[in-house]
Amino acid sequence: AYNFHDSLNLKPLFLDVRRRIARSKEDARSDQLGRINRVAREIAEKQLFALEGRGKSFRRTVDFEELKAAGRAGVQLDGEELHVDGKTSSVGLRVLGVNPDMEQIYVRLEVAAQPGEDAGVDTRAAFEVGFFDFPMIDNTRLANGLRCAVTLSAFTAASADLTTICFPGEYASLKDRPYYDEVIQRLHRTTEGEAGGAPRD
Repeated sequence: AYNFHDSLNLKPLFLDVRRRIARSKEDARSDQLGRINRVAREIAEKQLFALEGRGKSFRRTVDFEELKAAGRAGVQLDGEELHVDGKTSSVGLRVLGVNPDMEQIYVRLEVAAQPGEDAGVDTRAAFEVGFFDFPMIDNTRLANGLRCAVTLSAFTAASADLTTICFPGEYASLKDRPYYDEVIQRLHRTTEGEAGGAPRD
C-alpha cells in the first residue's frame, strides 16, 4: 500500500480486509480496524500533500445531527472558488447521507467552470467517500481538464471532516493518465489557438 498507492486502486483490497476484520471474533478486532484505517489515512494525506503542490484544496466539517435534521435534501457545505493552472472552478459539495458502520459519507460534487473559459461546462457527480478513497485514484475528471477529488480526513460519532482538492489531470494516477492520442489532440488544439485558428505542421 505504501509503495504502490499512486498506481494501483487499493480500495477493493482495503474494503475486503475491513469486512473480514469486522466479521472476525478476535479480541484484537478493534485494534486491527484502527490500524487499517490509520494506514489508509496516511496514504491519503501523502497523496494530498503531493497534489497540493500544484492544486488547491479546502476542508469542511459535516455535522451528523444537522444532516439528520435535513432529511433527503442533505446539507450543502460552503463552496469554494479554486484557481488552478489559470483555470477557475467553483466547487460545491452537498452531503446526502452517512453510513456509520462503514464510515462513509455520500456526497454530490458540483463544479461550475467560469464563463468564457475553454470547455466551460459544469460537472456533477455523486459518490461515497471513505478512508479508502485516495485522491490520485478516486477523482472526477472536469470538463476543463482538471481533476477534483474528495477525501475523508476524520470520522467520529458526531461529525466527519472532508477535504476537496482540484489539481491538473497529469497528476492523476499512472493508470489514469491521458492516452498518447489524447495528448496529441490537446497539443493540436493549443497550437491552432496560438496560430489564430490555422493549424500548424
